[in-house]
Amino acid sequence: MELTIVIICRNEIATIAATIQAALLVTPHIIVVDSGSTDGTLTYLQSQPITIINTTWQGFGSTKNIGIAAATTNWILSLDADEIIDTTLRNTIKNLLPQSITTVYKVNFLNYLGNTPIWYGEWSGDWHVRIFNKAVVQWNNATVHETLVYKQPITTIKLQGKIHHKTSVSIAAMHTKLNYYALLNAEKYYKNDKKNIGIKKIVSPLFNFVQNYIVKLGFLDGKLGLQIALENALYTYKKYKYVQQLKSTKAIT
Repeated sequence: MELTIVIICRNEIATIAATIQAALLVTPHIIVVDSGSTDGTLTYLQSQPITIINTTWQGFGSTKNIGIAAATTNWILSLDADEIIDTTLRNTIKNLLPQSITTVYKVNFLNYLGNTPIWYGEWSGDWHVRIFNKAVVQWNNATVHETLVYKQPITTIKLQGKIHHKTSVSIAAMHTKLNYYALLNAEKYYKNDKKNIGIKKIVSPLFNFVQNYIVKLGFLDGKLGLQIALENALYTYKKYKYVQQLKSTKAIT
């Protein structure tokens, strides 16, 4: 399979080197779409044998599609700058014979907090379609929690190996990231005129915590499992709180 790896990036100096070096072992065709890095990321990228596209941030889906449109191959492996291909997945991809342009490939993710893998709770059992043919697949234009859009019925195959996702370097970094995502989701919900926000603001965070900490066995990850479950519950609360704030602000104006 001749494919291009498309990576979106902004201020990822802590992880981008590992991501790029693993990607180069899979294919020489690598496109990084950078949306305004200021932390040294660009300096590193410019030292690598890759294609760099500089752009303004246009949301996760649209920014990924910019890189996909620039790819000279139809087969795409889509990554974020904190996602590292392991040896097993690399070998699987290099030996992959695509069955059809309507076949897509799911990859298992192992998520990390700092350098600690998280095996249970919200971050467990994580599979995502990341290899696809751009002739029939692209990302939607969602600003956050983007999804793939299929122009034809597709067949999904799971691959051996993992992507190691350096989700957050610390609980504090996770808190900041989730607050940002809560704001983005609130804007999306507001535009879509979501109803019953008041009820969801109360019920959804509690359900989220029980689901991730108890049902999905987050408690088995110890203190980190509790912290992650609490942060995700807080994120759920905040996104609905921010929707209410947007509605109040718009009503005043």
